[in-house]
Amino acid sequence: RGSKLVTASAKVIPRSKRQLLVTLTSLPKKIEGREGFGPDLKEATQVALIQLTGQYLLPKLVDRKILLSPELKKFLVFMPDPTILSSFHKNSPLPSPAEIKRWIRDWKRYLEELANENRHVEIKLGLFNELPFFGASFLDWEEPKGKIHVSPYVWGLGARDCPGFDVVWNVSPRPDIADAYVEGLETLHKIT
Repeated sequence: RGSKLVTASAKVIPRSKRQLLVTLTSLPKKIEGREGFGPDLKEATQVALIQLTGQYLLPKLVDRKILLSPELKKFLVFMPDPTILSSFHKNSPLPSPAEIKRWIRDWKRYLEELANENRHVEIKLGLFNELPFFGASFLDWEEPKGKIHVSPYVWGLGARDCPGFDVVWNVSPRPDIADAYVEGLETLHKIT
């Protein structure tokens, strides 16, 4: 009665679409292939990883099954200090302190090789003394189209089987949700 019906064909774009895209990741998480993490990693010039071990990703980096961008500027890896997990090892899917130490050694070896090949790249392995609340990857997080993948740890599940989501921000300024995760990353960078 005198009011206009707005149809789906109207060109009204929700404000959130211009700012942020949040998508669920498929399980089990894939590293290789078109749908995997590898292609995104190859395009990123800034990479930060929050890992429990790296048991799925690191061997593929070492074997060069997954390549990094030739324009790489920053490659940061953060892991829990092995001592923080010692009280959780009983009946836990979390890796033991000995396993974490082995993965730290393997990451160090890989990062030293990466540093020798790429002297202009900022490289860091940081160990934190807080509980690992989630695993994450940050790809080009300081600019639009930056992608943050977050995987909360779920009791009883291995990291690869924990549901996760990707946050991609589309326009400036960076949305509050992405800011919160970036603030956490910056805190890890400062305290490690």
